[in-house]
Amino acid sequence: SDSLFKKIMPILQMVIKFLSQLMKLIFCFFFFSGSPADRADLEVGDEILEVNGQALEGCTHAEIIAHIHKVSL
Repeated sequence: SDSLFKKIMPILQMVIKFLSQLMKLIFCFFFFSGSPADRADLEVGDEILEVNGQALEGCTHAEIIAHIHKVSL
């Protein structure tokens, strides 16, 4: 089951990235236990509307990811 997950995860990531770009939305679909997303009580399926007070509306997927990576932990 773990190896199946590892095989399908890249495909799921591509599909979600495509849909996110298409709909200009970003959803939480996977995070690690103890990660900042976990500590913030995000759940799989949550839509992320802002990061550190900055609204994400109109941002591209790449811009959103870059902003997430800029946030100090």
